[in-house]
Amino acid sequence: MGKKFDALAAGGKVILPVQDMFWGAKFGMLKDAYGINWMFNCDHRQAA
Repeated sequence: MGKKFDALAAGGKVILPVQDMFWGAKFGMLKDAYGINWMFNCDHRQAA
């Protein structure tokens, strides 16, 4: 997930870096270089 998040964040703005969340997932938000908002949510078991 990190490579895809970083690629979309290039030239854009990270709103919330990818981090462990209380609901048991990794989560992050960004706005890409074209102004599109993205949210990443990944179960920890899949993020390894």
